Amino acid sequence: MAARDDRRDERDDTTCRPCRGSGQVISGLGGGPRSVTCPWCGGSGVRDPERDAQEAGIVLRAAAGAS
Repeated sequence: MAARDDRRDERDDTTCRPCRGSGQVISGLGGGPRSVTCPWCGGSGVRDPERDAQEAGIVLRAAAGAS
């Protein structure tokens, strides 16, 4: 169990967890899965507690419907 705790300590608390710091997530909106900008960090890979991911999702869904 100590190894699991060690890995957790190595992870930076500012890393965006939904995208694991990559800035991209897989979305199934509009058909098949595709890589899109992470709505939680805006693609930066850094957690932004002030960012509203639901609002970003509305913009993402609007863009998916437009294409």
